[in-house]
Amino acid sequence: MKTKVEDWAKEAAHGDRVIYYIGTYAAGDECRAARDLYEGGVVLLLRKRKEGHLFNYIAHRTGKKI
Repeated sequence: MKTKVEDWAKEAAHGDRVIYYIGTYAAGDECRAARDLYEGGVVLLLRKRKEGHLFNYIAHRTGKKI
């Protein structure tokens, strides 16, 4: 099963960003897929406080080919 973040990474240009999860803690299929992309050097992962205890979890596309 492909996730939205995996589909996005295939089409994204170097420097593009996407919020792949909003919540207190990163969890679930999207977050696991984002972590796998990070481990492969395809994205950098960022976390930015949204409000209260919520965070935007952001994938930032590197120039590495998939």
